[in-house]
Amino acid sequence: MKGCQPTEPSRGGPIEADGNGPDFAPSAQLYPFDSRWFDSSAGRLHYVDEGRGPAILMCHGNPTWSFLYRQLIRTLQGTFRCIAVDYLGFGLSDRPPGYGYRRPSMPGWSASWCGSSTSRS
Repeated sequence: MKGCQPTEPSRGGPIEADGNGPDFAPSAQLYPFDSRWFDSSAGRLHYVDEGRGPAILMCHGNPTWSFLYRQLIRTLQGTFRCIAVDYLGFGLSDRPPGYGYRRPSMPGWSASWCGSSTSRS
């Protein structure tokens, strides 16, 4: 889908493409995961993808972010592929101006992200 591309993993804080991202970076001791990014038409989505094996998709509630799953990821990544996404407007994902932080706004980017080439072997 045009405008929806995954990017390579990176360590450290958020990468700000257009100033819509967060103004913080989590501690590497508390959140020691490679950051991955998905460029959707609505904004840049952050997620982590750690481990190997059957995949577990971790979707946070409102108003939390993937940091919520840090201990679970650490525990399960030896046996499972743990994918935890930050919804737009949450965690390390972009905060697009005028974006509606309600469920009707989410299907567009979530369908693009899940159907993208973010999958790996």
